Amino acid sequence: MPEQVNYPGDAETDEKKISERLAGLEQRAPVRELSDEEIEARFTYQSASADGALRHSLLSGCFIATAKIINEQCPPGREKASAFTFLEIAKFWASAAVARNPDTR
Repeated sequence: MPEQVNYPGDAETDEKKISERLAGLEQRAPVRELSDEEIEARFTYQSASADGALRHSLLSGCFIATAKIINEQCPPGREKASAFTFLEIAKFWASAAVARNPDTR
């Protein structure tokens, strides 16, 4: 009797892939909570000009406040970690917009 071949979409093949992925998830490091000091360190920036520094400070304050709300209101997990990651990305691009503009440097 020929050996059974499992094609994509077969229940047995799909179950094996799911098991392998779940095993990989279990090996990841646990998500830890961020302190207020870590949040402030992640979202604080200093600029060279007075106008740029004011703009960066206002942006940092808004991002710090948002990060603290996320930290307080969201349960630990992948979604919360992603929220912090994308908030950091947004902060980066907002700061870059100020830093890269000759009128606001």
